[in-house]
Amino acid sequence: MDYSKPRGSKSVESFFDTMKSSFTDDEWLTIKAEDEEEKRLKEFYRHWSLKESYIKAIGLGLGFELRRGSFFYPDAKSKLYAQVKIDGVLDHDWHFVLTELDDNHCVSTATRDKPNTDSW
Repeated sequence: MDYSKPRGSKSVESFFDTMKSSFTDDEWLTIKAEDEEEKRLKEFYRHWSLKESYIKAIGLGLGFELRRGSFFYPDAKSKLYAQVKIDGVLDHDWHFVLTELDDNHCVSTATRDKPNTDSW
């Protein structure tokens, strides 16, 4: 994910307004908690990357309503790992790793725990 400023928007805030329906209120609180515009934009793209990794992993793409998934950092200081709540319920099966490729790019990886089939 490239952290560059969005093209075609007058400001970062107007860009956020156009994307409002894609994120939950909790996600927006995390994104907008950053004190500088550049950091808010970076946090926005980190969350977008998380959503992308999830919808690609489940195979639904944009057929999945993005607001159904709310991503958060269990350790807000590191922001290396994320979890997701689907329709408000923590999904323990999915885990997300965020990797900073450089100062302007990140990638998110979604992994799903395999069911324990030993008892089958």
